[in-house]
Amino acid sequence: MSADRPQLAPEIMKLSDIEDRAELSRIGQRMEEGIVGLIRQKPFFGYILTRMRRIQAPHLCPTMGVRPTADKYIQLSYNPAFVNILTDMQLMSVLEHEVLHVVNEHPIRRGCRDPLVWNFACDIAINQYITGLPPDCLMVPEGLEKEREAEYYYNSEQVQEQAGQSKQNGQGHSGEGSQRGDHEGWDELDGDVSAQEKIRQMIKGAAEDAKRQGRGTMPSWLEEMIGRILQTPIKWNILLRTGISEEICPQPEETFRRPHRRRLIDVGGRQEDMYPGFKRKPQSELTCAIDTSGSMSKEDLGEILNELSHLSRAGYWPITLIHCDADVTKVETYNGKNEIVMHGRGGTCFKPVLDYMANKPTREGLKPTLIYFTDGCGDNPADEGYSRKFKTIWVVSRSGTKDRVAQFGTILQMEKHRRA
Repeated sequence: MSADRPQLAPEIMKLSDIEDRAELSRIGQRMEEGIVGLIRQKPFFGYILTRMRRIQAPHLCPTMGVRPTADKYIQLSYNPAFVNILTDMQLMSVLEHEVLHVVNEHPIRRGCRDPLVWNFACDIAINQYITGLPPDCLMVPEGLEKEREAEYYYNSEQVQEQAGQSKQNGQGHSGEGSQRGDHEGWDELDGDVSAQEKIRQMIKGAAEDAKRQGRGTMPSWLEEMIGRILQTPIKWNILLRTGISEEICPQPEETFRRPHRRRLIDVGGRQEDMYPGFKRKPQSELTCAIDTSGSMSKEDLGEILNELSHLSRAGYWPITLIHCDADVTKVETYNGKNEIVMHGRGGTCFKPVLDYMANKPTREGLKPTLIYFTDGCGDNPADEGYSRKFKTIWVVSRSGTKDRVAQFGTILQMEKHRRA
């Protein structure tokens, strides 16, 4: 209930801290009854909740929120005072709301987006599927499409304005007051394959339990959500090598300077070539830019270097390698053997690299290709004729965002592509 909270927080603040153990026990029992009610009415949600660790955390969580534990389980934290003001129907709806945050991987998908605006967008994306929520919960603003992903709502002016007004009114400062503690700790799981797989297995088990115990009770939109998270991801580097890299793949060209090894003939006891062999003629000059700003993790940089090594072995060499943060810090030639020492670790600005590519001399008939590895937290530059001069492939890190890279070229994101 992160972004729905501003209307409820004043009521909570009027309540004194609940310290009576009998009262806390009664509220805890209400939570259990709400989960049992969901198991009977909406089995999937109920079974997911039974797999979460539930704790009362009045000083950590002003309303209710989900977060990972140290051993990579999901913890449902709630404020007893918040639960105390909800009706039974509202309580089950709020529990359903928290489950949908997990199913849609909303906390992990935030990346470097504004936390408050992202909370608003995620709540809007899922609240339209839930009935019985408390009054004044966020719904789809007028003029926006329904049943869209959180990224769509995040990029809309209406949601940006709503979040801005909430922040100005002191109702939604990220990291303070009502915002504190709702979905903390998820950033640590971004890129943690074992932890994400554990969450997927939890969702898969709950879906199987729900189908066994409650046939016909799972709506189609929920099955689609579950299917998306359970689908096998396509590795970003496979997409880069197969689909995108076809544009820069060196093409074979016949040449008599290199005889065809399998078609030599024996003439007077010696091998002679009567057929031409092949050499690789590049279609494009390849340049790779690595965002070395401080927000890029060592794991992301390591994976990028592994991919550069593969591209070099596959014949995409020599590769012009650009180190960049807020400016171009170093340009070198990479052949797969030379050691790469990262330069930079400052802020992020895409324009210097794009300007470098636009002014770089190229061989006649070749259109250069730029692969820009970044976390996406840049300046969203406009296309000032760049796309006419070179091809651009943006590869965004797992924890990064695609919203602030340039609005041209092809965008891939590490491990976030799923099969259609």
